[in-house]
Amino acid sequence: MVGFIQGICVQKVFYINRLYVLPEYMRMRIGTRLLSNAEKVSSTVANRIDLISMQKAKTLYERNGFNPLIPGSNTYFKDIEKKANCTPLPVFKVTSSITKACEKIAKRYGQKFDASIVNQEHNPMYVYLDVNSDIKSFLIGDKSGNIIQACVDANQSDFPKQRLLKEYTNLINSKIR
Repeated sequence: MVGFIQGICVQKVFYINRLYVLPEYMRMRIGTRLLSNAEKVSSTVANRIDLISMQKAKTLYERNGFNPLIPGSNTYFKDIEKKANCTPLPVFKVTSSITKACEKIAKRYGQKFDASIVNQEHNPMYVYLDVNSDIKSFLIGDKSGNIIQACVDANQSDFPKQRLLKEYTNLINSKIR
């Protein structure tokens, strides 16, 4: 792992608590990709992102559309649009609501869903959201490019699975070696 982002959503505001990239991997757009994914994920439940920036990171946030809350301050915000679209999103921690949705989908295929594969083993996971931000499909892979589990809601076409596979493949192919 060369970087991570962590945040929490409270009353339609997503607060980024931490964003870190190893110094030797800075200026490789990793921070930008982490922010972009955080924005995608938070857009399903929030309409704004807030964060407090360290001095040396202000340029990163400004380049990614964040504005100072007060000119000259280190508190930044970005308004985000809640878009009604079908999209695959990365999952960094499986919550109880994600677990319930994935268990329901997996059960239709005679499978079991195990959140520890993501939460404890830190394997990559993507969920596919419909226009109502409901989880309709999921994919869990390992860090070597192998699919551990992929389930598509029985009422969906193959399109969600194809999108999930594409996102996962992009992630594996973009790994810094």
